[in-house]
Amino acid sequence: MKPITIYTANRRGDKFNTFYPEKRIISSVVDLTEAAHYDQVFATYEDCHRTIANFICSDCLSIATTITQVWSPPGRPLRMWRPPSRRRGNSV
Repeated sequence: MKPITIYTANRRGDKFNTFYPEKRIISSVVDLTEAAHYDQVFATYEDCHRTIANFICSDCLSIATTITQVWSPPGRPLRMWRPPSRRRGNSV
């Protein structure tokens, strides 16, 4: 696994939190499992405060666990992602 850098908060589930002071280098499943206990961001922000203006850089691409972005297999029209329980038929 190529190491990635993420930053975690000291809490989880606070939708208003924008402070991620704990730098973590993720190079194994164990590292990622430990970091997953907290809210995290996959980028470096000025003063550890997540805002668009404070973005510095990222060394990876995150895939949110609460996916809402548009996705579709190649060759199909774009559509909103839905969990399997909300899909009709066997669509993927």
